[in-house]
Amino acid sequence: MPRDATGQITGACDQKAKFMGGMQAGTVGAQTKGATLPVDESIGGLWANIMKDDEAIGWVVCKYSADGKSIELLKTGDGIAMQAFLDCLKDDIGDAAAAWGGFRCNAVDERGNTTSKRPKFLFVQY
Repeated sequence: MPRDATGQITGACDQKAKFMGGMQAGTVGAQTKGATLPVDESIGGLWANIMKDDEAIGWVVCKYSADGKSIELLKTGDGIAMQAFLDCLKDDIGDAAAAWGGFRCNAVDERGNTTSKRPKFLFVQY
């Protein structure tokens, strides 16, 4: 993804790519409607760990800060646990707030005697 001199993502990509790209690269800003919101620095490292095969962490949920001027970490979890991720959205966010998160899952293809497993990463806006 193209970046400006400060490391912020620029160019023609959608908002999801800007936010997740920033998390992945460990930058400290997320793009929304032309503005940059500070992102808790731990989020980039957590997302990088989710993408590693040898790390236990499997999902992350982020939310707006109380003043709405930054994005902060809400919760993380281990393993490929989509239900725990969804429970966090339901129980910890509810209907009152916006949240962003991502989780790791595996794609499995079985053809004949061969089984192929590949990691897939999903981004959720809630």
